[in-house]
Amino acid sequence: MVFDMIRTSKAGLSDIVNGAYGKIKEIWVPYDRRKKYEKRAEKILSYHPEWAGLTEKEKKLAIYKEDYSQLIAFKNSWGRGKVLEKGFITDTAYQNILLPKLLHRMNYIYSRMENNNIYHDKNYFEILMPQLNFPEAVLRNVEGEFLTRDYKLCGNPLEILNQYDRLVFKGSIFSGSGRDIRLVEKKDYTNMLKKYGKDYIVQKPLKQSDFFSKWNASSVNIVRITTLLWKGELYNLGGIMKVGAPGGFCDQTSSKDGLHARFVGINEDGSLMDRAYDHDTISPCSDIWGNKVCGRIEEYKEMERIALREQERFPHHKILGWDFTVDSEGRIICIEFNARIPGMNLVQYALGPVLGRKTKRGKTLLEEMLHEAGRRK
Repeated sequence: MVFDMIRTSKAGLSDIVNGAYGKIKEIWVPYDRRKKYEKRAEKILSYHPEWAGLTEKEKKLAIYKEDYSQLIAFKNSWGRGKVLEKGFITDTAYQNILLPKLLHRMNYIYSRMENNNIYHDKNYFEILMPQLNFPEAVLRNVEGEFLTRDYKLCGNPLEILNQYDRLVFKGSIFSGSGRDIRLVEKKDYTNMLKKYGKDYIVQKPLKQSDFFSKWNASSVNIVRITTLLWKGELYNLGGIMKVGAPGGFCDQTSSKDGLHARFVGINEDGSLMDRAYDHDTISPCSDIWGNKVCGRIEEYKEMERIALREQERFPHHKILGWDFTVDSEGRIICIEFNARIPGMNLVQYALGPVLGRKTKRGKTLLEEMLHEAGRRK
């Protein structure tokens, strides 16, 4: 009983200390950053006059220290070191203002921790978007239950898996940025079933077209298209091609030698821009693993058409990220779509301030969004 009382008192004290620390951090950290980066903050806010309508707490999100590296990266990539253009949005403001206030009807912060949104589960992509081609599934696990590719209960998963020499295991929820994706040999299937536990999908390996595989044959290289539905209008915010590091399996993985994935912007006609970038350092690269950065993705306009068509069907999510590739038979394959937090940084580094384009109402997308965000307290 005495030990129980001690444990209880310690737990209570811990809660008090943690609560006090949280309050101090909430008050002091923004103040410290505001003081230290006051001049930079004024410059940032001058590019976003509509931020005047935001709350004081939201304004502080614009001046966090971590945003500084994003601004420098943007200036040195798209701006070629010369200019910081209007229309750039930092990750902190994007994820804490635009997404929860305007671009996602659901509580996206909460659903990053809880499985309460079926849009995020790769096991249901074929049901949600039956017109698209996805990598062929052989086995699914949803909440610990094994299902066949056709969504029938499966009592013996190994019997299905052992029909194949190699398969791709993917976490089906919260597996962005290449996390929980492995190319697995038959001898390791049993261990992988234990390792993944629940909520994953097993697919056949994808053989890419010559154009996509030439950049790096070991990885699945993709085109990321970011679409936006805003005030009754559909926008393609732009496309980038992402290529994995040598020896890596995914488009965002790094190699054992410390090499990082690379990405390059795509022009409206599908041709590649003349400058690629390191995924992690955002430093310019003269080539992509020995391949000159040139050429044209013939299927790009069709990828764009598909992405915009599907975006129109999901108005709960105003912004979506689509990952496409082309297989050896020439079919456009949707590797996945991102409904939680479609990244904006790489798109802006490669293509510029994509939210700086004008709407038919005469203002930029970002101006309209920030103005609308300021009205929604």
